[in-house]
Amino acid sequence: LNWTAYDVNLRFSHNQRLPDIVPTNRIEHRATVTLSWPELKDLYQAIGVLIARYEAANGELKTPSLPSNA
Repeated sequence: LNWTAYDVNLRFSHNQRLPDIVPTNRIEHRATVTLSWPELKDLYQAIGVLIARYEAANGELKTPSLPSNA
């Protein structure tokens, strides 16, 4: 996540677990999305509406906890 006065860069990556190799995780950059601040605010609001609708239909989303050895 990087930003300037004009825009925000959202970087999306894939975390791949490699149990036979040390270190066991590899992060692969997949895409970067650049949005202006007004576009980011619109996306933020749209995601909030989407989550509210999902929770109304399916119940509250809970953040899962990772096992201590993850």
